[in-house]
Amino acid sequence: METTTNYKLPQWVKADQIKMDDFNDAFGKIDAQMKKNADKANAAASAESVGTQITAVQEQIVAVEQEIKLVSLGEPRTTTAANGSIVYDLSALNMADYRAFLVFATVDAAGTGVSDKGRVELLCDSKSIGLLADAMGGHAATVAWIFPAMYGVAAGYHTPTQNRNDSFQGLSGAILNGSANWNAMQSMTFKFTGLKGSGCVLYGLKK
Repeated sequence: METTTNYKLPQWVKADQIKMDDFNDAFGKIDAQMKKNADKANAAASAESVGTQITAVQEQIVAVEQEIKLVSLGEPRTTTAANGSIVYDLSALNMADYRAFLVFATVDAAGTGVSDKGRVELLCDSKSIGLLADAMGGHAATVAWIFPAMYGVAAGYHTPTQNRNDSFQGLSGAILNGSANWNAMQSMTFKFTGLKGSGCVLYGLKK
């Protein structure tokens, strides 16, 4: 009895004695190979489906980002010396495209005395808008929206503060400089009074 080239299935000639074992062996090989082919096809289809799903999720993420329109203006930054400043160069931006900026900042006072302050001051170009945080001998973290006012530049902030006696308080407020010019703004500076390692991160909300 001869066999086929690929799967060694029986090929009888007239002189061969046909046996049941040959049939069982042949159908066993056929069944096993068909199962392998089916598994391979299913795996390929599954991989294609996963790829399609990943693409769909990526498209949804892009759509959400475009809808929110909140863009990062750089990696988080920290001061390398006490009483340092962090400056964001805005000269490459068209400020008319932005509704507001969102900043997160933290500062630690240099000591625990009443006169030891932990402050974050906001400046647009060289114009001081005001203090976003003012801790007394402790630690402060602030979140603030900075936006164009009818006249000048303003900011609204909320600042949780841990003072020198470990008391906690949350301060909210608003600051304004009527002579600052939003559309002509070239830089935004966060001036820290406190230990090195104070930091902030800035985002822009586009129109």
